[in-house]
Amino acid sequence: MPLYYYKCRACDLDEERVAGIDDRTVICTECGEVMDRQISDDEAFSFYFVDPSADQAAS
Repeated sequence: MPLYYYKCRACDLDEERVAGIDDRTVICTECGEVMDRQISDDEAFSFYFVDPSADQAAS
C-alpha cells in the first residue's frame, strides 16, 4: 500500500500513513479529529511534465 501524507484539521499535526485508496477517514493520533490527505507537488503534476533529454537519449 502507498504512503500518504495527512494533516489534522484541528491541531495541524502532519503524519505519514500507509493507507489504501479506499481509506476515506483517517483519525489524528493526537486529538482524535479527522485528517486530510495532502497532495505533494510531485504527485499532482508529475504526469504533465516530460523530460526532453530522455527522448533524445533514447534516439
